[in-house]
Amino acid sequence: MKKILLITLLLIVGCSKPEPINYETTLVNRKGVFYTNDTNKPYSGLVFSLYDDGKKKEEGKATIWHENGQKSDEVTYKDGELISEKCWDEDGNECECRAFSSGCY
Repeated sequence: MKKILLITLLLIVGCSKPEPINYETTLVNRKGVFYTNDTNKPYSGLVFSLYDDGKKKEEGKATIWHENGQKSDEVTYKDGELISEKCWDEDGNECECRAFSSGCY
């Protein structure tokens, strides 16, 4: 029973999308390119900022890649609203995006 629970937990964690970060407190803007505070690598991922009431809003474009180097997902948010979303299979073919997880149907 413990093995089944562990495998299920690992699958859930392994299939989840990366969490967005607050770009106002975590990223540094250097000539229009955002870097994490502790690295010299450009940041690539979802970001958010906060409304005045403290509620989160996502902002910008995020790209997620398949392990083979092909693009998997590309989403764009503006003022917390999803503007566009595209998905590709592992062969690079555009496909319909799945709700609540990265990748194609």
